[in-house]
Amino acid sequence: MAAKLFNRVASLRAAAGLTQAELAAQILVSPETIAAIENGRQDATLLTALRMSRALQTQVPNIFREQPFPKLIGSDRGEGSVAKIGGSQR
Repeated sequence: MAAKLFNRVASLRAAAGLTQAELAAQILVSPETIAAIENGRQDATLLTALRMSRALQTQVPNIFREQPFPKLIGSDRGEGSVAKIGGSQR
């Protein structure tokens, strides 16, 4: 069984003042890829996760982890997004 991966890409991206298209351009993926990762429909590759951590100026474990992230006050997006490790969810 594949492990579930929680992410907070959307909230970190918004906090950085980036649109999905801007983040995508910085890390060399499509805006659709960013949307799919944010919504838990697609896994981030290791390379994408590393590029994302650099663009968002944080470490990968601050973006992706196996346990849910605590809800941020005033945030209703990104904190509970789930993706599966070990297989594509396309």
